[in-house]
Amino acid sequence: MKPFPELEALLEDKFDGIVTMVFEPRACDGKTWDVVDSFVSAHGFRPLHNRWNLIDEATAIAMISEMLHRSLAYRVEMMSEKTAAHCAEAFRELFDRFSITCVSNGYINADGMGWTPITDSTFEMAVAIYDANNIGMICVEDED
Repeated sequence: MKPFPELEALLEDKFDGIVTMVFEPRACDGKTWDVVDSFVSAHGFRPLHNRWNLIDEATAIAMISEMLHRSLAYRVEMMSEKTAAHCAEAFRELFDRFSITCVSNGYINADGMGWTPITDSTFEMAVAIYDANNIGMICVEDED
């Protein structure tokens, strides 16, 4: 399920990369790494085992917002900062705030970015969020 079909339309003319948005009922219990690895593997991404970065909710929202705001390769604006922040918050709101766990495959901030690959793309960044019942991920892939 793609929770933001309108997001694809916003990015359509501004971004040549791939944005994957998945949200579904959680199918796996266990350690954080097992839950996330099972989910990403089911969607064709590589599992990272214990190399996922456990992040807090505010960091997850900030990362998703930045991933949608600027392209990873050239840092050009894909959508306004306000729209990107709205999309990031709306994605987070799909989950129960009281049982939320957030992970990423890297970091992105004003100083730069780094990641452990889950795709074959030149640039990528992924944030996965889950609660007691659901799991979802936004992954942005880009090429130079």
